[in-house]
Parts: sequence; C-alpha cells; structure tokens
Amino acid sequence: MKTNMLNRAGLIIVVLLMLIANAAYAVEKGYEYTAFFGFTLNEVTLLDIQKKLGNSPMTETGDAGDYEACLCYLLPSEYTIKFLSGELGGANHVLEGYSIQKKITEEDEKCMHLSSSEAKRFKPEVGKLKIGMTKKELIKNFGKKIKWTKDEATIFFESKRKMTKKEIEDMTSFSHEIIQEPYFDIGISLISTFKEGRMIKFTVWKAETY
Repeated sequence: MKTNMLNRAGLIIVVLLMLIANAAYAVEKGYEYTAFFGFTLNEVTLLDIQKKLGNSPMTETGDAGDYEACLCYLLPSEYTIKFLSGELGGANHVLEGYSIQKKITEEDEKCMHLSSSEAKRFKPEVGKLKIGMTKKELIKNFGKKIKWTKDEATIFFESKRKMTKKEIEDMTSFSHEIIQEPYFDIGISLISTFKEGRMIKFTVWKAETY
C-alpha cells in the first residue's frame, strides 16, 4: 500500500516536471504569443474569424512579400484589433499574425464594431506584452532580445518543428524530391510601437518555412 502511494506520488512529480519543462520551452520559443482571442496562428483562416466574430470587410494591400490581407474590428474601449495574413497565407488567407492598437485612426473607423459579448473577452495583453507598458518594462521582460529602431521594438524567436507524416507526403508529392531534413523553420516576431514612452501597439507574426 505504502509502495503504491510512493509510486503514485513519484509519477505525479514526473508529470508536473514535464508540464513545467514544456511550458518553459513554449515561453523560450515565443509560442505563448501564437494564440490570441481564441485563434491560433497558422491553424485557422480569416474566413473562420469572420464566421466567429462577424463579417468585417477584408482589405488587401501590397503584393508578393509585401502582401497583407487584414480583418479589422473595433472595441468600445477604443482599441482596434486586426487579424493578418501575408504571402505565405496563400489563397485561403491562413491567419499568420494579429495586432492590438490603442488609438483608433480615421482609417480604422471603417472597421466592423465587435459585438459587446465578444468585446467582453478582450484583454490588451498577450504574454509579457501589454498596451500601456513602458520601455523599461519591456526591457525587463525581454532584455537583449530587443532590437530598437527609434520608438519601435522588435523581438524575434527562432525554432524548428518536425513535419507530420502527411506534411512530408505532401512536400514530396509537390517537389518530387526526398525530404532530407523533415523540419519547418519557425520565426515568431513581436513588434511593439511606443509613443511618449508607452506602448500603443503591438503586432505578432508567425512564419513557417522550409
């Protein structure tokens, strides 16, 4: 009886340690920033978001590497949230990024007003990023990872993800070549804009390339 209890306690400790290790890995690689407002980057499309939040008009700007498709929603609290898809999002406009902005511009007034029920879920923060935080607070959270360009701070995370069996089959079928290294390179960018010393906007992008 006593041995069984000890074994069970040991198993619980091992599971807890694994959960802590996985959480730490996710933070280190920037994965905690890849989900926002119930949507996960690279797992849904802009159409999925329209069905859930309302049919906000999709705007398209630029071309090739500068292409950007955007859905924009306004909140009663004077925040603007945007869901973004770039060139890698393809014809289906897979969700690749999002942004939160405090000040609503005249251009943003064309965006769809988010329903009050959905707006209640909104928080102007993700992970260690929060609208209104100071540069000093950002530096405390990210330190040397930050690259500054005047009032814009960029933080970049790099990692790799092993391809699934289906992804390997699809890649082989498309390229007609044997996949030597079945991994995707993952890049997660956190871009923050400051005004008068405080963050007024942040944008998150995630790209998977081979």
